[in-house]
Amino acid sequence: MKKSILIFFLFVAYGSNLKAQDNKNEYPRVNQYSGTLYMNQFDSYRKGDTILLGIGTLPSGDFKFATKSLAKIPLAKEYQKKEGRISTVRYQGNNRIGKKYNVFIIVDGVEVEIDIANALASGEVVSKNQDLNLPENIKSSYSVADEIRKLKALLDEGVLTKEEFEAQKKKLLEK
Repeated sequence: MKKSILIFFLFVAYGSNLKAQDNKNEYPRVNQYSGTLYMNQFDSYRKGDTILLGIGTLPSGDFKFATKSLAKIPLAKEYQKKEGRISTVRYQGNNRIGKKYNVFIIVDGVEVEIDIANALASGEVVSKNQDLNLPENIKSSYSVADEIRKLKALLDEGVLTKEEFEAQKKKLLEK
């Protein structure tokens, strides 16, 4: 009897541990500690990151999934292909009713709320790994910014020294 209870307990504990591990591979998800939103294994968004707006999907050219955050007015087409810095990452809902992931960015002094999953799917936001037909100066500045961000992460993790970081950053900015 004791062996049966022990086996049952181990089975339940091990099974719940497997389920917890599986959740780490579910996307999208938010890491509560770092405040990072993982849309898939390649795209992650956190405070301070830069987001490149794509092209609005409404017939007028305005954005459907990006709104001026306080007024909830669709973002105008004048914001197409502009960059913004993330100020907040937030999600609402739960597994039962569904979750909605929002990213708040600042573009030209305006706070914009983005339904990030729909905006990525529709092309209103350019994925970090997506290659759109954008002018070369936008593509290169975005990729340089990404590279500097990656170097900063390596610096923060202690992989690079401050001098190595500055040297690599200088090389990227001189391109």
